Amino acid sequence: MLHPTYFGTLTQLALCAQYPEAIVWEIHDNYQKQTFRNRCYIATNQGSLLLSIPIQHAKGARQRTKEVRSEPSEKWNELHWKSIVTAYRSSPFFEFYEDDLHPFFECGDVSLLEHSRKSISFMLKALQLSGELRTTSSYEVTPNEKVVDLRGLVNAKTKNKIVLTPYPQVFDSVCGFIGGISPLDLLFNVGPKEARSYLEQIDLSALF
Repeated sequence: MLHPTYFGTLTQLALCAQYPEAIVWEIHDNYQKQTFRNRCYIATNQGSLLLSIPIQHAKGARQRTKEVRSEPSEKWNELHWKSIVTAYRSSPFFEFYEDDLHPFFECGDVSLLEHSRKSISFMLKALQLSGELRTTSSYEVTPNEKVVDLRGLVNAKTKNKIVLTPYPQVFDSVCGFIGGISPLDLLFNVGPKEARSYLEQIDLSALF
């Protein structure tokens, strides 16, 4: 069981690649700060860059993630798209996905949950993985024993237990390999076939 995040994470997509029939996405949780629900990182010539979707906070009350909307006044969508284009326009495969990716950044007022689900669906389709997103029907603090609860992977401050093998990146000659960033980086740099193979070979044993 996983939380939908902004274009997913490498660990989440590795789980999708290796256990395609077992993945269930949590959609009934309460929104929490400092998570990948509304953020991701990309690799630039200055190192890792945070792209964070600002949200409209409800005063004095918890919000369910599916009720959260982005804050359009900060024009985050324009900033994110400009940052992605600047970082990846010279990568080998960016041009193949540019037209399909751009619509994600045309509007600054979006449902955070739906934006995350659509962005993950984009990644699954691009990587030719199972595109069906099975979702929870209710929130369970402790799922039944048959479910592997990996919702904690959404926390941005949790140390990543997965060791990643370096792959070619646009700025690796300047910055070295940058880990812990969006799977968009993997897709743009090595293409769908090699990216899928990379995800299939990640050792996930530390999660179980």
